[in-house]
Amino acid sequence: MRWFVYMAVFLLAASIAYAEGSLKATVDRASVRAGEMLMLTIEARGSDVEEPIPPEVDGLAIDKRPSRRADQMNVVLGGARTVVKMRGFVVRTTRAGAFRIPPVTAVIDGKVLATPPIDVTVTDNAAAPQSLPSHLAGVSQADPGVQPNRSPTFEDIVFAEASTDKREACLGEQITLTLSLWVLNMEGVGVEEAQQMESPWPSTEGFYAVPQTPQRISDSLQQRNGWQYHVIQFRQMLYPTSVGDLTIGSWTWQGYARAFTQMGVQRKEYSIVSPPIAIKAMPLPERPPSFAGAVGQFDITANMASLGIVQGVPAKLTVRITGRGNPDAIGDPVLPKIPGAYVGEPEKQSNPVIGPDAVSVEKTFTYGITPQQAGTLEVPPFDYSYFNPATRQFVVQTLGPFTVNVAPSTEPQQRILTGEALLKPEANAVQVVGHDIQPIRSSAARRLHRVAPSPLTVPAATALPPLAYAVFTLYVRRKRRFEHDAAYARAYRAHSRAAKRIEESFASSEPATNLFRALSGYAADIFNAPENGITAEDVEHLFSKHGMDPAICGQFSRVFRACDRARYAGASLTQEEIRALIDAAHAACKAAEAFVKKGGVS
Repeated sequence: MRWFVYMAVFLLAASIAYAEGSLKATVDRASVRAGEMLMLTIEARGSDVEEPIPPEVDGLAIDKRPSRRADQMNVVLGGARTVVKMRGFVVRTTRAGAFRIPPVTAVIDGKVLATPPIDVTVTDNAAAPQSLPSHLAGVSQADPGVQPNRSPTFEDIVFAEASTDKREACLGEQITLTLSLWVLNMEGVGVEEAQQMESPWPSTEGFYAVPQTPQRISDSLQQRNGWQYHVIQFRQMLYPTSVGDLTIGSWTWQGYARAFTQMGVQRKEYSIVSPPIAIKAMPLPERPPSFAGAVGQFDITANMASLGIVQGVPAKLTVRITGRGNPDAIGDPVLPKIPGAYVGEPEKQSNPVIGPDAVSVEKTFTYGITPQQAGTLEVPPFDYSYFNPATRQFVVQTLGPFTVNVAPSTEPQQRILTGEALLKPEANAVQVVGHDIQPIRSSAARRLHRVAPSPLTVPAATALPPLAYAVFTLYVRRKRRFEHDAAYARAYRAHSRAAKRIEESFASSEPATNLFRALSGYAADIFNAPENGITAEDVEHLFSKHGMDPAICGQFSRVFRACDRARYAGASLTQEEIRALIDAAHAACKAAEAFVKKGGVS
C-alpha cells in the first residue's frame, strides 16, 4: 500500500512537471545576406496555449501569417494534457545591419511567458556569394561556343521578371502582361516552389483581367549570361477600366533551391519580388452615339432569319460581332424604332477564346421583331461603332436596312357578341327542369314606390363628365409624354428599374458586374445619357456636371470600387458579401433619388 502511494505521488509530480508551460523562439540562421530570408520558429507548450504572434522588428519584415504550422496534443499518466503549437514565420531582410528580434510573448496556462531576444546579423549583399562547383559550370549550355566568365552563384539560379507590351493604353485597350520565371538548367541544381507559402499574382485593380489569374502559356529553354535556363511564362490580358495613372502590382515568387557546392549540399530560400509596372490609361476621343463600349478590332454583320414572315410571328434579327477585344465590354446594339412592330430584348451569346496573345470573341445579339399587321415591314438602317486602338479612331458600321414581307395571320378572327345576340328570345325563356317541377313564383306582389333623388345627385351628375374628361385628358397627355419625351420617361422609371436590377444581382452568376451596370444605368437614365459603355468616370462627370451632392457621389464611387475589386478578384463572392454590396447600392440610389426629387440637380 505504501508503495502504491509513493508511485501515485511520483506520477502526479511527473504529470505536473510535464504539463508545465514553455515558450521557445529560434531562427534557422543567425547570419544572412541582405535580400535572403530567415525562418522564425515559435514553439508554445502547455495545457492551455494562446496562438503565438511574431513581434515587429525595424529593418526586418516578418510575415504575420505562418508559412508552417504543426499542432500536437499529448496525454500522460494522471490525465494531464499538453498542447504543442509550432509556427514558422518567414523573415525577409532588406538591408545590412545588426538586428535584434525582441522577446516573443504568449499567454500559456494563464501566465504571460516570454522568450529571450534573438540577434541576427545581415551582411551586405555585395559580399562574395557562395559559388557552385566549378566543374558544373558549362554542363548546361546549349551553345558550346558561349562560355561564361565565372561560375554561377545562388543569385544566378532563379529570378522572376514581369513585363507588358505597352505602358500607355486607351480606356478598354488590351495590355498583355507576361510573367517569366527563369530557373538555371544545370546538373546538381534543383529548384522548388514553396508549398506552404503563397506566390501571389500581381494585383490588377483598375483593370478588367482575362483570365482572372495569369495562365501558363509556355515552357522553353533559353540562353542568358552564358548559361541555359528553363523559362516558364504566364500571361494575362488586362483592359483599363478607369482613366489616369494605374499600377500593375509586384509579382512575388517564393521557393528554395538546393545545389552541390564546394561546402556540400547547400539550401537557399527565395522571395523574389518583381518591381510594379506603371500604366498610363488615356480617355477615348469623342464617342459617336452608336458606341456601346467595344474596344478592339471587330467584324460586324447583321441578317434577318427569314424574309417572309407571318403577322404576329416574331422574326429574328441577329447582329454578330467577331474579333479581338474584351468580350465583357461589347454592349448591345440599339435598334431604331420600327413602325408597326414590337421589338423584344435581345438574346445574347458570347464565345470568348483565350489565345496566347489576345482574346478572340464571337458575340451575337438576337432580337425578336413581331409585326403587328400584314404588308411590308421595313427595318431602318442602324449604326454600331467600336474603337480601334491600332488606328486610334472610331469605326462606325451601318447595318441594314431590311425589308420583310408579312403575310396575313392564318388564325381565325375572334367572334364578338353584340347586344342583339344577347337578347335572343330563347335566352330569356323559362326552362322547365322537369314535367313535375314548376318554376318558383313569388305569391306576394310588391308595390312600386317613387324614390326621391338625393340633393347631391344632380350636381354630381353635372360635374362627373367634365371631371372624367379632365382625368382622361391628363392620362392621354401623360401617356404621350412617355412616348415622345424619352428623357422624362427614363428619369421617371430610373429608380424602379435600378432597384429591380440591383435585386436581380443576388441570383446572378456575375453579381458585381450586374451591380455596376445597375448603378451606372441609373445615372445614365436620370441624366438621359447613353448607357452602353458608360464607366465610373463617366458617372462622376455626370454627377459633377449636374450638381449632385458630393456625399452621394462618394457613395457611388465606393460601390463602384468594391464592384471592381470583386470583379477582378480570383475568388467568388459569398452571399453575405453580395448582400452587403446590394444594400450599399440601394442606399446610394435612394439618396440620389431623394436629392433629385428635391430639385438639387440642374
